Amino acid sequence: MRLTLGDIGQTYEAMRAQGRRSIEAGDYATATRLIEAAATIAYNFNWVYTDDELEAQVRAISSAVVRSTAFTPQPGRVVFYDSWGMANRGLTQQYVRALVTQGIEFLFVFENESASHSRAVRAELEAYGRCEVFAVDQSLPLAARLQATYSRIQTFRPEKLLMHITPWAVEALAVFHALTPVTKYLVNLTDHAFWLGSSVLNYCIEFRSYGCTVSLEKRRLRRDQLLLLPYYPITSGDPFQGFPEAARDRLIVLSGSSYYKIYGRNGKYFQLARRLLQENPECVLLFAGGGDGQRIERFIADNRLQGRFILLGSRSDISQVFAHCDIYLGTYPMCGALMTQLAAAHSKPVLAYTTPDLPGNFVEAIISAAGCPPTTFTDEQALFAEARKLMLSKVYREDRGRALCRVLTTPEDFNRSLSKAIERNRSPLPVELTRIDYDCFSQYYLEIENDYLHTFKRILVKTFGVSAAWRLPIVFFKCLPGLFSLALRRASRRGSQA
Repeated sequence: MRLTLGDIGQTYEAMRAQGRRSIEAGDYATATRLIEAAATIAYNFNWVYTDDELEAQVRAISSAVVRSTAFTPQPGRVVFYDSWGMANRGLTQQYVRALVTQGIEFLFVFENESASHSRAVRAELEAYGRCEVFAVDQSLPLAARLQATYSRIQTFRPEKLLMHITPWAVEALAVFHALTPVTKYLVNLTDHAFWLGSSVLNYCIEFRSYGCTVSLEKRRLRRDQLLLLPYYPITSGDPFQGFPEAARDRLIVLSGSSYYKIYGRNGKYFQLARRLLQENPECVLLFAGGGDGQRIERFIADNRLQGRFILLGSRSDISQVFAHCDIYLGTYPMCGALMTQLAAAHSKPVLAYTTPDLPGNFVEAIISAAGCPPTTFTDEQALFAEARKLMLSKVYREDRGRALCRVLTTPEDFNRSLSKAIERNRSPLPVELTRIDYDCFSQYYLEIENDYLHTFKRILVKTFGVSAAWRLPIVFFKCLPGLFSLALRRASRRGSQA
């Protein structure tokens, strides 16, 4: 039996209801965990994009736990709160470098600092003389953790707060609700999906018209709250680690993402990849990314594409990987924004395919908000005709790649636009709308859950444990095959590592 959106919604409502009861009982740690779980489910299925009740529950936790103190903001001071704090991921370094370039005095808050993944970010912060750094102590109990974070920010007395947070950042938002004198800007990294925080922000920084549309139509934000600010990719300086021997002296098509982005839609991405390799024997397809790769490995074996379709894994030298490839093939049914931008930054032509019902996959809006050359195809024949032209002519490849690079937002453009946006609280670019088939989008995520990822099943068991069997018996029964599959997969991995 397959899960339906009704099953997902029933579980979501059970989490909301239990969250209410936990708040009424004064159990704020449990309430926080339940709100996070509900928000994660909403983020993964996107039948809703904001939730007034969850927002109210976060405010209730803030009022009950955080002891706020009146303060007068000091003009020009900014706090950048970061849920990730990771180099070359998200928009951390773009915003940090913009603040540094402008000479702004700021406090950087690491929510989850990682000794390895955050090292480069911390080094940049410490090299700047007008930045203070605070890492949230995750070992503290909830109330102490929230109070310590609030007190550190309150002592800094910021005028503005930039929120670079996960869609389920309950603890961060509980602190932000208590910072009443501060103007708050959400950096909308996950513009296609549900997130918490619509009731605390003053302005939402969007990077493309798709996110603007969702915020206006589904999050009920006002147009004057939206600041459209396209970003640029961060290129890493890690030395090139090389390619497999099978790629030597071949024309290299690079593709990549988290693996789930190419699952679903009846394996359409795999059909496109197979045809591309069949029609162009001079090329190999290298795929950079990570996740559950069983589906990809089976496809390679079944189609005898060993040495033609090669998995690279996650590469810390991804910038050099792009520098050494010839063409970038976009993913489908979900495109990858960072990978597409890295292709443009390295003057590589992009082959992208989508269907009209998934407008978020049109990579032109990701590469540039102003005049990007047509790049995304909805007609397969036109896609493969373009592929052949790119394969046959190095001059044509280079011309197409340079055309994309020319329209990509530069760091200088980004820095100037951010400065103007938060000084004037006006969008640097006009806010335009696009047509979105919301039902199609949520059905796609449901397909991924039923056939591949089983994210919902993990959340259900993690949140309710065995009590899910009597709390939500029908939903739990539908999840059993997926849970058994996950258990067998874990056992297999443990066995192979032994």
